Amino acid sequence: MNSSSRTSLILLDLPNEILLIIIKQLSMVDVLYSLVDVTERLNQLVLNPNYIRILDMTCLNMQLHFYRFYLTDDYVCERICQNVLSRIKYQVNELIIEQPSIERVIHTTDYPQLHSLSLVHLDKKLFFDFLKGDEIFRNLLKKQITTLTMNYESIDEAAIEYDSMIFDLILNLCERLIKFHFCPYNYRFGIWSVEFSSMNCKSEILSELNISVDSFNDCLYLFDGHFPSLSILSIHVELIRYTSLMKRDKEPILKLKQFSLSSNLRIYSCDEMIIPLLQRMINLEALTLFLSIIRFHSNYIDGIQLHDDILSYMSRLNKFTFYIETAIRRYQSDLVLSSNEDIQRSFIGRGFGPIVSHLDIFPKPNEIRTFEKVLCVMMTDILPFEHEFYQIISQSFPVLRKLVIFNNVPQKVNQQPRTLITFPKLLYLDVENCHIDYVEQFLVDHHCHLPCLSTLKVSFFSLWSVTNYFTNDSTRLTCSKVKRLLVKEQFMCTEHLHEYFPSL
Repeated sequence: MNSSSRTSLILLDLPNEILLIIIKQLSMVDVLYSLVDVTERLNQLVLNPNYIRILDMTCLNMQLHFYRFYLTDDYVCERICQNVLSRIKYQVNELIIEQPSIERVIHTTDYPQLHSLSLVHLDKKLFFDFLKGDEIFRNLLKKQITTLTMNYESIDEAAIEYDSMIFDLILNLCERLIKFHFCPYNYRFGIWSVEFSSMNCKSEILSELNISVDSFNDCLYLFDGHFPSLSILSIHVELIRYTSLMKRDKEPILKLKQFSLSSNLRIYSCDEMIIPLLQRMINLEALTLFLSIIRFHSNYIDGIQLHDDILSYMSRLNKFTFYIETAIRRYQSDLVLSSNEDIQRSFIGRGFGPIVSHLDIFPKPNEIRTFEKVLCVMMTDILPFEHEFYQIISQSFPVLRKLVIFNNVPQKVNQQPRTLITFPKLLYLDVENCHIDYVEQFLVDHHCHLPCLSTLKVSFFSLWSVTNYFTNDSTRLTCSKVKRLLVKEQFMCTEHLHEYFPSL
């Protein structure tokens, strides 16, 4: 008996419950390609309606993973289309598919029970042309789809003009669309950003929307009668600033039950813009806010203001999730700022559960404060962190053990000569969610000295680029000390990588 037959027998000796657990851990593309028609028993498990009702036709390509491309092999896709799809078409309720496979999968057969569609790895221009010209796909969207999710995996500034046109075309085409997740905000790859001012789109039945928009005017457009059934809205607004539309929009927003608002840019008009809008949402049951606010002549936002100005208007609210950063600039000399304990008590006094708050008053320019007991620092900003700033950080936190950085903005002076920075106690460095400049900042040994570094969390693409395919001598010393390499992407463990990280 050969080894492959022996392995097959051992696998099939397992009970169905265990086999199902194994199957669910595998890519559905691999399962449909490899296990269908092997045995009748495997067919019963793989083609079971409970398993196949969510048909996921995406496959993560190992060689391209650090580019974040989802590409199913053409031969594999063709075989599944020919041998499987017509047999399961009545069981498929939800389809997840990448753009290169859309036409082939949709044209192979009809799917009478399909109502939910997720499209990934979309090229804006190609998809727009396909959406306009493919009648089978258009008919599916028009007659069947009630839930639609769209995502893309790369930034294409030249194609940004297609965002609004695609959104408008889909809303006008989909007669039954109830839930629409239109390329939600992605901190690494940016957003598809819709400008409602450039079109006149509306829907009488859309009840759930996840979207990113350019301005607060576009946000207000959604509450101006164009979407009367909207009850769940998650929106990322690129720029929130004062607009004259606030003066005319004062009617209560009665239908909305769940609302999530986020913005990465600093907001200078929260009291004039955001608070009046929230006060109109009198039937809200769940609220999420992720905001960074600038104030000039008033105190920090605390539990008292949140309750009195927002939550007291929402008698049905039962869930409030928030991250609110308040920065006070040029405050009056006689203005007494709240302490961290004051902020904590303000929430307790208004019936909130435990919350996490942090308060710090930055020193004057050229004045360095030392925090002898701080072991962990997390940093984020919409402005770049330059080399000199890390010099201050290293001096201010002499016993720092863990450093986490979120910043996608490139450094402006990364080509100039730099003084060597030392973090003598740093054990854990997380530069996964930041621009490649910061990965280079810390890994190049004549920029930064990390004598105790043992854990590195980083994007594989950034690591691969900065180390020049694991051959760059200027980053070899730092990498050689790393004992734990945390990379969420899958990648091929090459000989060069093992030589570059001998302590793993």
